[in-house]
Amino acid sequence: MNSSQPLIHLFSKNPKGFSGITPSKVRYQIKHFFSHQDNWLRHQLRSLLTNKSPEYLICALYGHEHPDQEAMHPMSSLSINELKELSADLDKVAVEINLRQVEVNIYG
Repeated sequence: MNSSQPLIHLFSKNPKGFSGITPSKVRYQIKHFFSHQDNWLRHQLRSLLTNKSPEYLICALYGHEHPDQEAMHPMSSLSINELKELSADLDKVAVEINLRQVEVNIYG
């Protein structure tokens, strides 16, 4: 995965192509099904990670650490390898909710 690209993309017919997912795009796509908070996906993923990942790593992922305890703070004792442990848990969540990577060839 390339961190310079959004994790999830939506296909649009006008203008034609893929674009990164945003709260407003999700709201537009599902407006006829139910209303929701813009950050419901964040809350859902946090719920799916609870009891699978240590709480301090989930907080680091979301930037919810306490002041001066941030994961990337110069004095933090959290290692990059600990933060990378989340990758396996995120992969498990993707399998659990049946996310699939789609490859698309755009012609023209």
